[in-house]
Amino acid sequence: MKRRILVVLFVALFNFLLIKGVNYSNKFIQDKNLMVYFNGKPDDKESSLPSEPKPVVIDEWNGEKKEAIASKLEKYFVDTYFEGYGEKITGSAINRNVDPYLIASIILVNSRCSTECQPFVRMCNNAGGTGGNPSCLGGKYKKYKDIEESFDDLVTYIKDNFISKDITSPYDMYKKYGKDTAWAFNVWKYYGLIKKG
Repeated sequence: MKRRILVVLFVALFNFLLIKGVNYSNKFIQDKNLMVYFNGKPDDKESSLPSEPKPVVIDEWNGEKKEAIASKLEKYFVDTYFEGYGEKITGSAINRNVDPYLIASIILVNSRCSTECQPFVRMCNNAGGTGGNPSCLGGKYKKYKDIEESFDDLVTYIKDNFISKDITSPYDMYKKYGKDTAWAFNVWKYYGLIKKG
């Protein structure tokens, strides 16, 4: 019986070490960008030298094409300060792995540009009401050189402070950010309307 237990433990340890070794080897090969040929020579079609990495182009979000999302945003931005920026907002969000519908909804709620824009939008190119320096007219809002820079900054802020911490819904965001429930409700309302198209 003891012998059988020792054999089972030995086999389990051996398998564990073997798997660990294979995983380490695979990680080493990937980290060093090495090419491994199992038949001892490179394929005729491939070079033995690693090629330059190709830039990753992300052109969809959850199976929906970037152009289709941008078009939906544009429909909702008609006659607002953000008309013509649907593609920029969509691209900025998707490239940082953030939901573009969420970003557009936050922009509309924080800026109030569906009716009349907050002063920080028109005077300081601040689409989302982000704070920081340089200060906008001496207040808490950040001044940007152009509105597109503001989109990128808002997406980065949402990514770093919420999405990367698994806070993805407006209701969870408002709890951390200190907004009221009306803010979360309005973000969800715009989210649904924009996504519906």
